[in-house]
Amino acid sequence: MSVIRRFNRPQGLKDIDVLIEDDAPISIFFNVVEVPEVITQGKSSFLIGGSNLLKPEVEIKFEITNDDSGAVIYTEPVAGYLEGTSRRVSIEVYDDVDLFGDATLTVVGELNPNNNNVPLEFQDTYNVRYTRKIYVSSAGVNTQPILFYNQPRIVVNEIVKPYITTTFPTSSITKTGGATGTPIESEIGKTINVEDEEPAKFVKKLKNNLRFKLFGGGGNNAFVRRGRRRARRASPEVEKFTITNKSGDKFDARFVGGEIQIPNPQVDTTKFTLEPFHQVPAVYKSDVENVKNEDTLVPEKPFTIIDTRFDEDDPQRNVIVPLATENLTYTASMESVPTQSISTVNFRSYADIRLSRLRTFSGDIDRVKVYARNKDAFGDFELVSDQQIESPELLFNVFGAGNQRVGFFLNQEHINQYWVSSSNAVITADSSY
Repeated sequence: MSVIRRFNRPQGLKDIDVLIEDDAPISIFFNVVEVPEVITQGKSSFLIGGSNLLKPEVEIKFEITNDDSGAVIYTEPVAGYLEGTSRRVSIEVYDDVDLFGDATLTVVGELNPNNNNVPLEFQDTYNVRYTRKIYVSSAGVNTQPILFYNQPRIVVNEIVKPYITTTFPTSSITKTGGATGTPIESEIGKTINVEDEEPAKFVKKLKNNLRFKLFGGGGNNAFVRRGRRRARRASPEVEKFTITNKSGDKFDARFVGGEIQIPNPQVDTTKFTLEPFHQVPAVYKSDVENVKNEDTLVPEKPFTIIDTRFDEDDPQRNVIVPLATENLTYTASMESVPTQSISTVNFRSYADIRLSRLRTFSGDIDRVKVYARNKDAFGDFELVSDQQIESPELLFNVFGAGNQRVGFFLNQEHINQYWVSSSNAVITADSSY
């Protein structure tokens, strides 16, 4: 679930002309405690209070700014939450490079002229400033105490529904047609070790396959659990080798994770010159990593020929080349869509557990554990569920094959079953993009 980012306007507290500068670890003017030495992404908090050296009924101002960029980190006093005479302040750090690094907490207040010798020109204005260094980390784990704005609420209801048996067919579907393969210009003629696998290639292919897209809507039925943090890139990676459909059956999402074969492949000699020491394999095989559209797919391995001048274990033996467009036929195998059967006799009782009012001003909720016991049991509560909190998939069919996602447009039959148009138009599937 997306989070609306909140901002603080710069107050320029570090530029105020003050009488006293205070940077002591423990200030005698301000009671600032529980400030994390390292602030991570998410929500943190600290306590702030005054002292008898400050003028009563004067608003204390504070802000946290990045030393390099000057960006202001969002802070907010928590209304109605006091610990003794100190106010709890919430800190929110978003995924923004301008916020990470060395930062400074700046607090300003007004001295009490009855307890301090304050010159006339510094009276009735902010005249004391406290500063404290903080480091904002982009990679740390938030271990701050979890504090809620309101008392969390839990509602539990019973759901009785029939038992659903899901069958995953072991057979595969085979499609044929004509195709051509093209690497990007910078890859033509490069050598590759076909035995090496790119890091995270397996997980990448797993997340693209049909079973994850159709049933990976979150919760225990998710095929691959989503992580709490993922690497981000400025732009999508360029596909180094693609296969384009020229005739016959179109590609679809079921190809991902399957295998494509091209017998008797031919090299495009207009882009790469064959030498006597080059040997073209009798068949090109590769697993399918992704399907871009109905005419383009991305194989896991590019098409390579053999340079016989090198030994079999030499990485320079396999040379990436383009496939010619003439007389190329492909055969691809792909997964069959799982089926389900609903029992009309066997019913099961499920607990529908709904948690609400979980908004925090300190710490982040990562997991929820559920304990239960029978009403007449003598033992202690037992753990029945331990789940990571994640954005739920709202559009899924609970009576489908493993909570089937209705928001993944598998085919025209899938659309006709779950969707209607408000404009009285016929909804048709188009995989050309």
